Amino acid sequence: MPEPSVPPSSGLQAGIEPAVRVTAAGVLAFAVELAMLTLLAVAGARLGGSAAVSVLLAVVLVVSAGAVWGRWLAPRARRRLPHRPRIAAKALLFVATGVLTAASGLAVAAIVFVVVGLGSLAWSRD
Repeated sequence: MPEPSVPPSSGLQAGIEPAVRVTAAGVLAFAVELAMLTLLAVAGARLGGSAAVSVLLAVVLVVSAGAVWGRWLAPRARRRLPHRPRIAAKALLFVATGVLTAASGLAVAAIVFVVVGLGSLAWSRD
């Protein structure tokens, strides 16, 4: 039986499946992760008393969250936590981001982020 043809513009070769399967839940989870880093930067910038402290706080918050995510929570992390502790750690990061965002004066953004973030955890089950 002949292999199905694949349009040359698709970037795929016939008979080869993509290594990563993209789902709506995965796209939402990635968007929530990016939103978390963005909100941490904004919260840090707004909570600092001076320009130097604001920049430092924004950088420290983003780098810290990124390091935790990359080391223990990311799909390809070498030391990935088991499922339940991983979900708990993600939820804790989302809630902490919400608290910092609310403390910086962006309560509505904080509530929306926490609701969407926790919802994405429930939907993706990862």
